[in-house]
Amino acid sequence: MVPNLDDVRPEILGNAINGVSVVELLSPNDAVYRLVGNLHTEVMGREMAGTYLSEVTRPEEQKARMTRLWKIANTPCGVFVQLTVVRQSGVSDPVCRVILPVRPSEPTEPMRLYGAMDRHGEAKTIDNVPADLISLAQNVDYIDISHGVPE
Repeated sequence: MVPNLDDVRPEILGNAINGVSVVELLSPNDAVYRLVGNLHTEVMGREMAGTYLSEVTRPEEQKARMTRLWKIANTPCGVFVQLTVVRQSGVSDPVCRVILPVRPSEPTEPMRLYGAMDRHGEAKTIDNVPADLISLAQNVDYIDISHGVPE
């Protein structure tokens, strides 16, 4: 069962909220970060709230990223991904994310995806140069939340 927005209260997570992000799926072509925890901001080297995914996705990966996100929302299912965020300076930070869908309170509102992120491996020395683009994760494991997983 996919929870409704009214059932999900990220503020009760306490310090764990640092690893949480909320993305609204605006259209099949774009989405926007609405809530971004401090860990996500630290890894990216910049504030991400209000940033459209199209601004931080390589153009050749945009369609694949949005297709993947809509699969999570439409199946519905969760996903576990591992990826490496690379800053413009070349400093890299390996992270893992779990993303789950959340239905809006009103049917006219956009679907949301709630993500939890953590570093994996050794934390790198972070510089003051922000990440430019987020590479599409190559390792993706869909999570069956009682509706199956996409093909």
